[in-house]
Amino acid sequence: MKKLIILISVLMNNFIIGQNWTSVISTNLNVNGAYSVDIFTNGSGNHIIVQESNALKYYKLDVNGTATTPVTLESSSVVSPSISGDATRLFVVYRKSTEDYIRTKYSGNGGASWSDISNLTNPSGGATSLESVFSNNRLHVTYQISNVIYYAKYEGSSWSSPATVSTNENGTGPRIAALFDVDDDKVYFYYEKANTDIGKWREYNVSSNSWGTLWEGYSLSSVQYSGPSGFRVDNSQIYLYYWYYAQDVFGDWHYYFNWVVKNKSNNNTVNVGTPDMQQPGKIYSTTTVNETNHTVFYYTWLAGESQYEVGIWRSDISDGYPSDLVYEYTDTYYPYYLNLSSSSNDVYVIWQDGIGGNNLRLIYDDQNPLAPQNLAITALDFGEYSHPALSWSFNNEPDVYANDNAYEIQRRTRQVPGNFGNWSTIGYTDGDRKSYTDYEIIIEGSGSLYQAEYRIRAIDVGNYTSGWSSTVSIYFGQFGKISNRIQRYEYELSQNYPNPFNPSTTINYSIKSAGEVTLKVYDMLGTEVASLVNERKEPGNYSVAFNATNIPSGIYVYRLTADKFVETKKLILLK
Repeated sequence: MKKLIILISVLMNNFIIGQNWTSVISTNLNVNGAYSVDIFTNGSGNHIIVQESNALKYYKLDVNGTATTPVTLESSSVVSPSISGDATRLFVVYRKSTEDYIRTKYSGNGGASWSDISNLTNPSGGATSLESVFSNNRLHVTYQISNVIYYAKYEGSSWSSPATVSTNENGTGPRIAALFDVDDDKVYFYYEKANTDIGKWREYNVSSNSWGTLWEGYSLSSVQYSGPSGFRVDNSQIYLYYWYYAQDVFGDWHYYFNWVVKNKSNNNTVNVGTPDMQQPGKIYSTTTVNETNHTVFYYTWLAGESQYEVGIWRSDISDGYPSDLVYEYTDTYYPYYLNLSSSSNDVYVIWQDGIGGNNLRLIYDDQNPLAPQNLAITALDFGEYSHPALSWSFNNEPDVYANDNAYEIQRRTRQVPGNFGNWSTIGYTDGDRKSYTDYEIIIEGSGSLYQAEYRIRAIDVGNYTSGWSSTVSIYFGQFGKISNRIQRYEYELSQNYPNPFNPSTTINYSIKSAGEVTLKVYDMLGTEVASLVNERKEPGNYSVAFNATNIPSGIYVYRLTADKFVETKKLILLK
């Protein structure tokens, strides 16, 4: 009873102070008949790969549940695909059933185009149970060949030689996770010893290229089948989730789900979970930037135990128990393709069930964005006048990227050597912009009578705000708008209007300096479908019409290139 009281208290505290789950979002991504679905999230969106019977397809899913037109990465015979990456890179690892080696697709532009990197050559035989994780600029992969568990890493431009994780024993169902911070650069492995009901785990230290002890995670008896479901790691503990098929006290056979928590340093047991009834299958974990580990799973408590709601639960607490209810089921539905990923401190969960038909469903824990980083200021030269120009790094958060008013810019001024006045908001930029020019401040001549100080913060689509960035300042000579008789321009590409459109739309843009300008339209594979501008232009504002009568419906991108300025935006053609 004491354990139950503690758990209820933890659950209530989590509900009260920590959880901001959005409403369930119905996506347009149909996964009917899929073999597997995997997700990786970064600032540009949720990147999803779907393994079908005859193809491997990639989709980018935004925070509103809208998926792009799929990119077919392979058209047939795909085995065990897995996606991972970082803020700017995506990697899809898989094997084709007709080949022994492992393939990898790479994208450095948010999934708009893909290329191949070098193949991973294995010991003879076809790899199965592939799983990947990207950490500290290295791609880590584990896989199984003939009941032997292997590991390899891609670093720089080449793969390491495969290492045997399972030493001199056979294993099945390998899983992989990574932990990287100022103290650790390690990779963890979890599998079941072949022809037994014993789970094993092991640590690999990337920095020292050394392997830890092969530890026993669980050992079961009186079960017919078992296997590792998934796991997560933090600085001190490893959480090993597993399933098994066994008889109850009445002699009936059921699938059960359980876990054990171990100290990483000595494998001592910290906690053992209470089993529940569940179908077997993989579960997934993710780590947010606040170094919190998250796991989601479908959970139903056994009769006689504490009666919590049946549904999808998240665990992010130290004993492995459910910490908060993600989605409650009031009828006999079961979530398929249940998976999660994270970006910043937001956790994204996807699944498919009978309620949402054949389409994926999406929900996410919407936490406050991180404060923008690397705010800098320069004097932007317009000839006779200069103005303060701010720049900063993108927030690696898709719900900030999707917001039209994602960055709020504030300024305060003083007359040197007086005190600063109050902060005031002077403008906003959308989520795909990382610059702002203050045209009300004129930097002119050698006078430095005034000082302006700036700060910015991020705002996501749920209207959650970050803390303020660090401040930057600049001295200036005049305060006031430029005279109307002086016409100045900057480089800018506007969103086409209307959007979506059929079959014509208009694109406006501005050019700061005379030079060669191109404006082209591409499909999502990077193929050019139209060249709208390709000539020298003088400084000014321009407008161009795009007629798409002869191209099919879909999502396209248009790119403006002028001098060193390059900007890309999306347009949607609906016929």
